[in-house]
Amino acid sequence: MSRAALAVLSMLLLPGVAPAAADAPPPAFPSDGVSLYYFHATLRCQTCLRLEASIDHCVQDEFAVELAEGWLDWRALNYELTPNSALAETLQLRGSELVVIRWQDGAAVDWQPIPAVWEAPDDDGVCAALKPAVTDYLRAQLAPAGSETP
Repeated sequence: MSRAALAVLSMLLLPGVAPAAADAPPPAFPSDGVSLYYFHATLRCQTCLRLEASIDHCVQDEFAVELAEGWLDWRALNYELTPNSALAETLQLRGSELVVIRWQDGAAVDWQPIPAVWEAPDDDGVCAALKPAVTDYLRAQLAPAGSETP
């Protein structure tokens, strides 16, 4: 079998192989601000896809101003791909998780997983689970230095 045929055959048999780290541009994580990241694996079940859609619906509805102003960064990230895997390791993730992160000078300085979204029965439950944590992180980030947040 020729090398070319072998290469084509291996690509057909291994369709889930991710490109090398050098081939993928690194995501631009914020220097300062708040992020809400839904970390997921390459292979995803219907529950995971529905959860991501529910999170997106809530974030777009409840935090439209914060998104538009750049105060909040919302993304779904595959934790199996570089450089997302490095961030997932820093955050000590154990699988698919929703995490709110506060960034300062390009470093994740505070973060909190929001596991309650997995038990939420519907879109409203997902929103009720994530909204308080995101709101608290935004308040802390946007409060003037030295002031106390309510």
